Amino acid sequence: MPRKRSDTPQIADLQKRLIQCLEAAQELENALPDVETKYDLSETCALFADLRAVQDRLDTLSKKLVAVSDRLSYELVPDMFKRWRTVSPYKHLRGTFTLATRTNCKLLDKPGCFAWLRANDLGGLIQEHVPWQTMGAAAAERISEGKELPTNLFETTTRLYTRLTIPKAEKMHAYSETRSNAA
Repeated sequence: MPRKRSDTPQIADLQKRLIQCLEAAQELENALPDVETKYDLSETCALFADLRAVQDRLDTLSKKLVAVSDRLSYELVPDMFKRWRTVSPYKHLRGTFTLATRTNCKLLDKPGCFAWLRANDLGGLIQEHVPWQTMGAAAAERISEGKELPTNLFETTTRLYTRLTIPKAEKMHAYSETRSNAA
């Protein structure tokens, strides 16, 4: 049975705290005219230093959330699809979950890679740099055709990940629900 939003207490708490942070940031932005007229240089510098410290902590938090999201996307959800023998796409109250693959391709030897691309009719990909999305797509296409890229020139990884598609109206509903729950 799919959970409702309120059934995930950790996320509900995180959303509530996020709303509080957003509101505090708005209050700070609204107070900036007062800073100019009521604060001296020392107080203004302290405010700036404190704000930068908060930004650093938010950056750390953001990285942690990305790591948790990546683990869910790359490991836990695909494993659950297998364990429950669920087919992709999976329709859920929160949107449609689809398992897909993503291929990345890193150039290990740029001149060698460019020479190989030219020799294999992929010279059109070459620019001052090859965008990673373009190279990944080209690598995925070759792999699907049963053609490998030379391992001494390219580091290629293909991973299963979870893609969630949420209808735009549902995204707006989730945002307004989060704001009303935070109040």
